[in-house]
Amino acid sequence: MWTVLKSALHQVFCPFALLFVTAIITFSLVGVFHGTLKTAHYILTGMPYFPVQVGVGAVIGFLVGRYANWPLTRWVWIMPAGILLAYMIFVPPPQGVPLFGYWFGWSGAPGHVPWPSLQPGVTMPFYMSATYSLFSLLGERFLNLRNINSA
Repeated sequence: MWTVLKSALHQVFCPFALLFVTAIITFSLVGVFHGTLKTAHYILTGMPYFPVQVGVGAVIGFLVGRYANWPLTRWVWIMPAGILLAYMIFVPPPQGVPLFGYWFGWSGAPGHVPWPSLQPGVTMPFYMSATYSLFSLLGERFLNLRNINSA
């Protein structure tokens, strides 16, 4: 029972916890280098494909897969993917913007269009969760490979 509850909570809260950790790291580093709030905001939400969030998801996912035996970590991407798919179906992009360009490319980034974008709130958790899941799987495989070689 506890494993099922822990897995469900991990599925629900992992994308938001990763976003929170990424924000703390970014604001801390920008503050150390005397950057501005605008710089940190651009790094977090203004860059298409969200490289900082993907990097943090990769590192934390690998570490969780390598050192913690949490069930279902490789399935964390399912809920954000479902939310993204629902938005792609029910929320049309602005006039003249292609669907995949709005949700996955440059045309959906807040600094590149004159209207508010849903991309940081919907696409970013998907990217981060998918990366986390993939690198968690790689961390598990790396652990299993080391166990095989040491035997």
